[in-house]
Amino acid sequence: MESLGPLLGLALVTYIIYRMFQKAKGLHAHKIEVFKQFATKHNLSHSESNYLQVRLSSMSGEMEGLKIQVFEEMETSGKNRQVITTFRILFDTPQVEYNLFKKTKAGKLGKRLGVKYVELNNPEFDENYMLRSEDERIHEVFTSHNQNLLIQNRSHYFGESAVKGKIFAYVFRGALLKQEHMDQFEKMIEVFVEMYKA
Repeated sequence: MESLGPLLGLALVTYIIYRMFQKAKGLHAHKIEVFKQFATKHNLSHSESNYLQVRLSSMSGEMEGLKIQVFEEMETSGKNRQVITTFRILFDTPQVEYNLFKKTKAGKLGKRLGVKYVELNNPEFDENYMLRSEDERIHEVFTSHNQNLLIQNRSHYFGESAVKGKIFAYVFRGALLKQEHMDQFEKMIEVFVEMYKA
């Protein structure tokens, strides 16, 4: 009887691990379906790949005349792994370079410590976002219209965006496992397409 206790404990732990694995598998299957629906809605090509037991989506095509990509990749750091979801616009020519972050307590602290952010003289924008750029043409991108688009959608902005050379990227650190996350991500895609369409 004494040896039955550890055996039952091992069986219980094994069952719990199995159920967690099955739940994660179901979430990723649902996520793939959400990505396929998004691809169909926007007439994008869709493909998927596997990283260990995680299914990752990739989409590409055009929106409003812009070449775009949406893809997931696995970021590893030591023993930690995290899915990153990225939206990109691919341009033919170099663009005004910048980094845009949602304002956080850490960012406010950085500003007090001397990190320089671009002030756009729009209190509502400057209160919600931190913009870094050394390009004097930054105001050509962040027009009043584009600032207002970002202000109106600040509740959907959960990542960071940047332009480097010919690539714009909006990065969300995480998998879009729930429909509400995909809806927020899609809303930000619409904002950035609106900002850059011809």
